[in-house]
Amino acid sequence: MDDKIGRLCSLAVLLPLLAKIYYPMININKKITAIRNLRRLSQADAADRSHIAFRTYQRIESGATSPKVGHLEDLAKAFKCTVADILHFDMEKNCFPPLNEQEVLLQQKCTELETEVGRLRQLVAFLCDLLPDFLKSGGRGKKQLT
Repeated sequence: MDDKIGRLCSLAVLLPLLAKIYYPMININKKITAIRNLRRLSQADAADRSHIAFRTYQRIESGATSPKVGHLEDLAKAFKCTVADILHFDMEKNCFPPLNEQEVLLQQKCTELETEVGRLRQLVAFLCDLLPDFLKSGGRGKKQLT
């Protein structure tokens, strides 16, 4: 009797852990299809970008076979996301999981840097427009750079 109770206790501990591992794999084929569609790729494009044979890719999407870990890594690169994004893709909302705090801060920093790059490009264009006159004047005149 004690042996049965011990096994039940072990199962009670293991089941939540197994669910955490197994649950994201449920409907993995549908998640991959949804992400491919979200990225506006054909099956052939997705297979090509992920370096997976086209027929294998079709079998993964149809659910005839489960993707190997290596396939998930290749798909993540092709879809420009992470393996975790694929595993936790929200099928109801058709979107990736929400970002954590650090990812939000990184995204904000990227946006700031992109804005700065835009300003620098405008400055370079402006300076390129001034350059011919500056060179003609021998570095002298109204449009001198300081």
